[in-house]
Amino acid sequence: LALSVSTFWWQRAAGEGVRWLEALIPDAHEASSNVRSRALYWVAFLGSTFRTADEMLPIAEESLAAASRTGRTTPTLVLAMNILSEMLIHLGHRTRAATICAETVELARSIGDQQLIGIALGPAGLAAFEREDFQAARAAWTESCERFEATSNDLMLASPVGWLAVLALREGDLPRAESLLSRGLQLLRRTHDSPRLAEFLALIARVRLLSGQRDEACDVLRESIIVAGQTIGTSAGNGLSWGLIVVAEFAATAGRFVEATTLVHAAESLIVGPMVRTLGRPEIEAIRRSSLLQLSSIQYAEAQTRGSVMTVPDALAFAAGVLE
Repeated sequence: LALSVSTFWWQRAAGEGVRWLEALIPDAHEASSNVRSRALYWVAFLGSTFRTADEMLPIAEESLAAASRTGRTTPTLVLAMNILSEMLIHLGHRTRAATICAETVELARSIGDQQLIGIALGPAGLAAFEREDFQAARAAWTESCERFEATSNDLMLASPVGWLAVLALREGDLPRAESLLSRGLQLLRRTHDSPRLAEFLALIARVRLLSGQRDEACDVLRESIIVAGQTIGTSAGNGLSWGLIVVAEFAATAGRFVEATTLVHAAESLIVGPMVRTLGRPEIEAIRRSSLLQLSSIQYAEAQTRGSVMTVPDALAFAAGVLE
């Protein structure tokens, strides 16, 4: 109950915050470019939790333009570049995203703020992962961890720890992935970051599944789906998307390709941020290829259509049914 209530108020606060800021921005033309950029940044940041990247991209672009007009290297400029790069990664604009990521890290280093550097290195690692430069991704996320550790910021530290775990999974290093995910869970519980618990639980379930522990994987997946339902409400998030992808893998390994196809397309349609779309792409493509080989074109199209139009409650109920 506490999880549901706290998440409800977070979502409501984010929505109200965006509405207030959007109402103020038209009257802020005479304000300094830095103030305007910060307001736009927060619209993009808060709005990204319940609006699409397509909707938020122009806001992020405007935030960067306002910050650039100051002619100074400020934390606001770094944050504006950072959120813009995340949205570009999400929308598949790889070349521009990689360029902005590199510039963001360079600017953050010039300021010398540990947390800013740690934040900037996150999308830089995602851009490297996207082009399959795993060495560069590992270096970026490892340094991001070190920067957050230096400032004792456990809340921010959980993100690069999780990305390193996904990288370990991608490279088949299951013991390292499990170790990182266990550490991430400890950080999330210590900081009471309930919304991301579903994401880490889904990834732990994937480790169990890849280790051949289907029953254990199923148990952890049930927990992940329950937590996702409690913390997400009516908007999708990383935890739900990862959960659906892993349940799809669970179904595919049992030869249930119609259900796997439905789930993977539901996961794709409900992703709202760049993290799962980038990090989960290999798993999504692998399930899609297997299903195309096993199903007729009509079966595949029907499952694809069903998954693509699922709402969050529909997806949660469908995934729970697959695990029964």
